[in-house]
Amino acid sequence: MIATLKLLASALPPVLEAQGLTLRNWREDGDFERMAVVLNASRGADGLEEARTGDDLRLMYADLKNFDAANDLLLIERDAELVGYADGRWTESTDESFVYFQWIFVLPEWRGRGVEDELLRATKERQRSYAMQNPQHFTHWYELSVADSQTWLQTLVQKNEYQPVRYLADMVCSNLDNIPNLELPPGIETRLVHREQWRAIWDADGEAFSEHWGRVVEDESDYQRFANNPRWNSDLWQVAWEGDQIVGMVLNYVEALENEKYNYKRGYTENIGVRKPWRGRGIAQALLVKSMKMFREMGFDHTALGVDTENATGAFHLYEKVGYRQVRSTAVFRKQINL
Repeated sequence: MIATLKLLASALPPVLEAQGLTLRNWREDGDFERMAVVLNASRGADGLEEARTGDDLRLMYADLKNFDAANDLLLIERDAELVGYADGRWTESTDESFVYFQWIFVLPEWRGRGVEDELLRATKERQRSYAMQNPQHFTHWYELSVADSQTWLQTLVQKNEYQPVRYLADMVCSNLDNIPNLELPPGIETRLVHREQWRAIWDADGEAFSEHWGRVVEDESDYQRFANNPRWNSDLWQVAWEGDQIVGMVLNYVEALENEKYNYKRGYTENIGVRKPWRGRGIAQALLVKSMKMFREMGFDHTALGVDTENATGAFHLYEKVGYRQVRSTAVFRKQINL
């Protein structure tokens, strides 16, 4: 159990004070609206397709594990105008380590003026306090993910001596007219998903991804977060069964606000997993193809997913075979916390 920490208070560097900036913690729901403005502008300047409202952020932060908004959201503003913010959250991994994630968003016109540096410094200070309360015999890491278009964050991690440890890829299938015909093996079938099956699907998903890099320790509260995720519409899921056994799944979803903002017709084909006893039989590809055809029939014109390029199951090349192509790379940077 992590004790609630007092808010950290420290003077801003003179270069920031001279610009009329102040650092504070999150205080009220109204902050989420201002944060959404910063997030959307920051992501847009980086060429990253993301759209969030204040309500989106309120719901997300209310449901995060090992996170308290009043302590873990840090905001920098000038004259009540938010110019940047950071959130820091942590998790226990199955490889006997603790990882302290850092997310930083800064208005493009304020980058390179010390804002991102101070947000990272203050977040690291907060997270080091948490690390001191977690088991000391585990390894502790700061982690910050940086897309290939985020040169300002690349500069930041380099200055702070973070090292790249993993590479992720965003992939898109931009032509749903030439989807290959792939069928599930005999005896394997998909069925309409019912709400009472969600727990079994979550369990199967956890088993399918249990050996993946960065896997976190989960408990009942994690299932509740999964079950309450507002993006889920299980009518879109493709779940394969053999008798009463779930063997694999693709948990598809749609980001309606993102589609509206960018005038897209995009469906996401994510959480692509097959339990180990059923691997090597083409089930993942068949479920992915069924998902792509489903979105095409719904009037969508492309699909997208994210993948670990070093996935031991060879997922990256599997997705290429059915028409996906990499459009962006994200490096996961880490730095060990010396306690």
